[in-house]
Amino acid sequence: MRLLLAILLGALLWASPVAAQPIQNSLDAFGMARAEGAAPGFDLPRLEGGNISLSDLRGRVVVLNFWATWCAPCREEMPDLEAAHRRFQDSGLMVLAVSEDRGKKKRVQRVADKMGLSFPVLLDPKGEVGRRYGVSSLPATVLIAADGSLIGQAVGIREWDGDAARKLFKTLLDGVGSEDFASLRRAVPSHQK
Repeated sequence: MRLLLAILLGALLWASPVAAQPIQNSLDAFGMARAEGAAPGFDLPRLEGGNISLSDLRGRVVVLNFWATWCAPCREEMPDLEAAHRRFQDSGLMVLAVSEDRGKKKRVQRVADKMGLSFPVLLDPKGEVGRRYGVSSLPATVLIAADGSLIGQAVGIREWDGDAARKLFKTLLDGVGSEDFASLRRAVPSHQK
């Protein structure tokens, strides 16, 4: 079944290179690798209480950032993630910071408060979700389309509020991005979503 799905997705992308090109160009300009397939599901506790699952976020483009309080580059890029969140949240962008800190909720809370993060901080103390996404170093970020499919992935610090990131987010949130992924969504049987 996965092979058939991969063939269908490949055929769609091959058949419409013009439609996929703006996304690929934006990923390239931002230094992100293209990612494909369905994003692994998750259900993680929020720092401020309650849980968030990926299925709750259908219809939104998700920036899933894996970080830790002890990771200096992670903390360095957080103000840019906050700026991107504030700039694009009303357009359908959801920024999530997944803390890979091992059992240090109070420390995560202190750091998140100090940085003034207004987007959800999720806790993955055993690194289970990080492993599902293939995270081997921090920071690592995954972009997920509104339909739950993977768009891109990056390891290392990025300028999330710079020109290249803004162009990428606009491409994904505007008609070009939704049209690209609408055709992919139609190709995925409903029980696979």
